[in-house]
Amino acid sequence: MKINRGSEWRKWDLHIHSPMTHSTSNRYKDLSIEDFCKEIINKDIDVIGLTNYFYITEVEYNEVVKGLDNKCYVIPNFEFRASDKNTKGDHINFHILFNPKLGIRNILNSIGNVKLNNHTNKYCREADILQLGIDSVTIDFESILNQLKTDFKIIEDFIVCVPYTGYGGFKVDNKPRNISQEKKFDELSNFILGNNSSKEYFSNNREYCLGKDICIIDKNKAIINCSDAHSKEDISNKFTWIKAHPTFEGLKQIIYEPIERVKIQKEKPESEKLDSLMIDKIIFASSDNKFTTAPIYFNKNLNVIIGGKSSGKSILLYNIAKTFYENQNDSVLKYKDANDNKEKDLYDLSIDDPEFDFTVENYLGISQNIKRENGKNSILGSIKYIPQNHLSDLVDKSLRNSNELKKYIRNLLREDPKYNKIYEDFVEKLGQNDEIRKNDISQYFIYQEELRKKKEELQHKGDKESIIKNIEALESKIAETKKDLTPEQTIEYNNLTSEYSELEKAKNSLLGDLEKIYNFYESTNYALNELKAKKTLLIENLELEDIKNDYAEKLTFIDNAIAENESIKKLTIKDENENFLVLENNIFNLKLNIINKRLNELNKKLAPLNSLFENQNLIINYQKTISEEKIKIAEIEQIEKETENITKTADDRKNKVFEDIKNNRKLYDNLLIDFVSRIDKIKEEDPELKIEGKIYFNFPKYREIIIDFSHGNTKSYSEYRIFNEENKALMEYDFEKYLTDLKAAFENIENGNYRLKNNTSKQDAIIKILEQKHFFDHWDITYKNDTIHKMSTGKASLVLLKVMIKLSETKGPILIDQPEDNLDNRSVTNELIEYLKEKKKERQIILVTHNANIVVNADAENIIIANQRGQSDDDELGSPYLFDYINGALEDVNPISVNQNEKDLLKSMGIREHITQIVEGGKEAFKKREEKYGF
Repeated sequence: MKINRGSEWRKWDLHIHSPMTHSTSNRYKDLSIEDFCKEIINKDIDVIGLTNYFYITEVEYNEVVKGLDNKCYVIPNFEFRASDKNTKGDHINFHILFNPKLGIRNILNSIGNVKLNNHTNKYCREADILQLGIDSVTIDFESILNQLKTDFKIIEDFIVCVPYTGYGGFKVDNKPRNISQEKKFDELSNFILGNNSSKEYFSNNREYCLGKDICIIDKNKAIINCSDAHSKEDISNKFTWIKAHPTFEGLKQIIYEPIERVKIQKEKPESEKLDSLMIDKIIFASSDNKFTTAPIYFNKNLNVIIGGKSSGKSILLYNIAKTFYENQNDSVLKYKDANDNKEKDLYDLSIDDPEFDFTVENYLGISQNIKRENGKNSILGSIKYIPQNHLSDLVDKSLRNSNELKKYIRNLLREDPKYNKIYEDFVEKLGQNDEIRKNDISQYFIYQEELRKKKEELQHKGDKESIIKNIEALESKIAETKKDLTPEQTIEYNNLTSEYSELEKAKNSLLGDLEKIYNFYESTNYALNELKAKKTLLIENLELEDIKNDYAEKLTFIDNAIAENESIKKLTIKDENENFLVLENNIFNLKLNIINKRLNELNKKLAPLNSLFENQNLIINYQKTISEEKIKIAEIEQIEKETENITKTADDRKNKVFEDIKNNRKLYDNLLIDFVSRIDKIKEEDPELKIEGKIYFNFPKYREIIIDFSHGNTKSYSEYRIFNEENKALMEYDFEKYLTDLKAAFENIENGNYRLKNNTSKQDAIIKILEQKHFFDHWDITYKNDTIHKMSTGKASLVLLKVMIKLSETKGPILIDQPEDNLDNRSVTNELIEYLKEKKKERQIILVTHNANIVVNADAENIIIANQRGQSDDDELGSPYLFDYINGALEDVNPISVNQNEKDLLKSMGIREHITQIVEGGKEAFKKREEKYGF
C-alpha cells in the first residue's frame, strides 16, 4: 500500500508526444507504445501530458493509459497552432490540458465545433485536419477558449498553457499591436511553458503599455519545463518537479500556488530540514479499539488537523508533544485543576486505559514511545508546542505581573543558538561572580578575625612604651656597674650585647616566618588539590586526543605547584608538641645554624667581661631581660606591621566587593547591548513591532529577605532607601544611590549600629544584603506604541505570536493548537497564514484548526481528518475505532456521490469534501482561493 503524506514532490512531464503523434516531426521510428510506456516508467515520471496536435484519438490515449498500468497518471494535452504570429513570423503554439474525467470523446466533440482559421466549412476535427494537412492548419485562440468555456469549466475541466520564448512563444517586440497580443496570451493562459529564465518575469507584476493606457497583470504564474519529446531519447530530458498528487486536481494547485509548488531542477527538491528533526508517522496503541491502529503519516511541511468537536484533534497533537518533550512534566503540557489546585496532564489517556501507548517515528526511522524511562533523553528535544489558549493565557490580565510572559519572551530571544550561548555565558558569569563575592566577604571577615587576634596578641605583649622604659632602666643599672671596665672594654661590651640582642630578634623572626609559611601551606594545600581535581575532569572531558594531550601538558603547572607546596611542608614539620623541627639543607637550617653559632661565640666573648662585674649573675639576668624585652618590641612592631598590612588587605577586599558589584551590573548592560542585533531583526521586518530590554531590581523580594534577618523592634532597615516598602520590581532607580545605601548598611552591620536577629551573623547578613540575584533582565514588547502589558488579550496574543514567528530559530517541529483563537479573521489572513507559508519552508508544522482559511490559503500539504464515532448519525456504523483518522492533500477529491454505500464517514469522501463539511467557511475558502486566480 502506497504511503500517503499529502502533497509531495513528483516528476511531471506535461508535454510529451507518443509514437502515435501525427506530425512529420515524429522520430520514434518503430518504437511500440509498450516500450514507450516502459521508458516513461523507467525514468520515474509520475505524470505526463500526453500531447498531440489538434486532436488525440481514443485509441492513442487508451493504449498509453493501459501501458502505464496506473504507474503514471496521463493528462491529455491538445497542442494547437494559433492564427496569431510572433515577431519571428512563427505561429504561436498553445496547449490545452483536459481533465481525464471528461473523456476523450467529449473533448473531441467540443473542439469539433470550432472552425479552423480561414475556412468557412472546415472544423477542428480529425477528417478535416487530415484533408487540409496538419502542418497547414491554424485555429483562433479565443474562439476555441470560448467554445470550451461553453461546454466545460475552465480550470475545473481544462487548463491553458503557452510557451513564452522559443519556437511558438508569445513573446513579442514592443510595438503596440504586438504588445496587445502578448497581453492577450498572458491574460488567458493559466501557466507558462518555459524554463527558469522566465521565472522572475512571471513571478512579478507585468506592465503592458497600450497607448495612454497601462494594464498591469498581477497574477503570478508557474513556469513548467517539459521535454516536448518526439523520440525515445527525448523522454524526460526536461521535466518539472510539482508538489501535488498525480492528478488533474493536483495540477490545478500550481495555478493557486505557482511559486511554492513548482521547481525546475535536476534533483528532487529537498528542504534543508534534517530528517532527524521531522516526524514521519505516529501510531496509537489502546484497548477496546479506542484508537485506530493504522499509522498516521506526516508531510515535511504543513500538516493541518481538522475535525468535529471532541474528535481527537488536540489529543493527537498533545501526545506528539509529550512524547518528544525533553521534560515530560513541563508546565506547557499541564493545566491547573480548579478543584484541587494541582497541575495535571492536559490529556492523560493512561488513567482510563493502562494499555494506552503512543509511538512517534522520525524520518530516519528512529522511534520513541510516550512511555519512556525517567532520565531517558528525547530523540527530538527542539520541538515547540503551543497548546490551545496558551498565548492568551500568557498575556491574560491575571498573569500580567507574573514571570511567565517575561520568561517566554526571553526564551524566544534565546532560541538562536548564538544568543542562547551569550545568555548562558552571562548567567554562568553571574554565578561565578556570586561565588567570588561570597568568598571575598568571607575572606574580609577572616581578615577581621585576624585583626581581632592581632589586637588581642598585642595586648598580651604589653605596652610598648613601658617595655622601652624598662629596657632603658636595666641598661642604666648595667651602666652603673661598668665603672670596673676600661673604656675599651665598655665599647666591646656594648657592641657584643647589641649584636646579641639583634641576633636573638633575628632568630625569633626566623621562627615566626617559619610558622607563617607553615600556615600558608595549610591554607593552599586544599585549594591546589581542588584545582587539580578540576584539571583532571577537564582533561577527561576533552574529546579530541591531540587537544587532550596538548592541554594535559600545558596544565602540568598545577601538579608542579602541588609538588612545590609539598616542598614547603618539608621545611615546616612539627613534632608531637607542636614545636618546629628544623631540617637540614634548607634556608631555615642554614640561617639558624649561623645565628646559633654566632650566639655561642658572643656568649664566650661576653663571659670574661661579665666576670668583671661586681654581681655577675645579676648583670647576666639584666642582659637576658633586655634581650627578651627587645624581642617583645620587635614582636610588637611586627604585629603592628602585620595589622597595618591586614587592614589594608581587608580594605582592598572590601573595595573589591563593591567594585565587583559595579562590574556585575555592567554585565546586565552588556547583555542588552549583545541582544541589540537580535532585536533589530524584528525592527527591520516590522518597524512598529519592538522589543526593549531593561534591567530592574526586585525590591519587594529583596526587602523580604532583609526583614527576615533584621531585628524586629529596632527595624534598622527603615533608614535605607533600598529597603523602602514602596519600591516596586519594575521601578526605575539610581544605581549609584543603591550602591551608597549598600555601603552604609555594610558599615553599620559591621560596627553593630544595624541590629540583627540573634541567630544571624554579621557575615551572613552582609552576604545577603550584597546579593545581586535580585537584578533581572526584563523584556517588553511594544506594538504601535502600545506595550504588551497594556493590550487587550486578543491583540497581545497576536503580537506575541508575531514575535514568536519572527524570533523562532529552533529547527524542530512547531505544534500549534488552534492558533486562530483570540485572533480576528483579518489577523489570521494577514499575519498567521503568511507566517505558516514562510515557516513551513524551514520547519515542519503540525497544527489543529477550525479556520478554513488556514487550511486552504496556507496551502497545507497534508490534512489529517479526525473523527470520533457516534458524534453524528452518519457514522454510527462506520469505523470500528472510537477515534479514527485519515489524511491526504487539498487536491484529494472524491465526491460523496461516488461512495454513497461507504459506511465509514472518513472514507466516504475526499479530503476537500471533508474540509467543506467540517470546517466552517470551507467552501467559501476554496472559492476565494480559486477566484484569486480566476479568469
